[in-house]
Amino acid sequence: MNTILANWTDKQKRLPGMDCIVYPDGEITVLNICRSKNPDTRELKISITPLCDTTIWSLLKYEKDIWVEVDEWSTLYNEGGYYISGDGTMGNEGFIAKTDSNNSLLWAIFLTVTNPIKNLNIVDDWLIGKNEHENGIIKINLKELTDIKYEILE
Repeated sequence: MNTILANWTDKQKRLPGMDCIVYPDGEITVLNICRSKNPDTRELKISITPLCDTTIWSLLKYEKDIWVEVDEWSTLYNEGGYYISGDGTMGNEGFIAKTDSNNSLLWAIFLTVTNPIKNLNIVDDWLIGKNEHENGIIKINLKELTDIKYEILE
């Protein structure tokens, strides 16, 4: 059975515990997260960009225990599928996943710096969610999943 799908089941949902986009065929896009703070305004910015492509098998070759259980906080039905969001096992983690109408995983994004993600909605071609503290908004371009924006609210 496919390693990704074996860890994403109705009973238990697990994703690799690293900043990445996961696909059910085992492909993974590793994400680079850069935090910067303007010393004058003290404004914090977080950018999320693709770093490289790899596979789950390449990651498991060096670390067998990369899986993190995720909990569902929010679900949004749209055009025959579901967008699901929530948390990982640590307080700083968040995820968003897309499934088909049978809850089969189509893709998932796991992030270590967003906090749990909730309140999903779609505006134009962007999936938008707020973190649990409502001080951060994630925006994912549904036409290009690697186009991810994270805004910190004052």
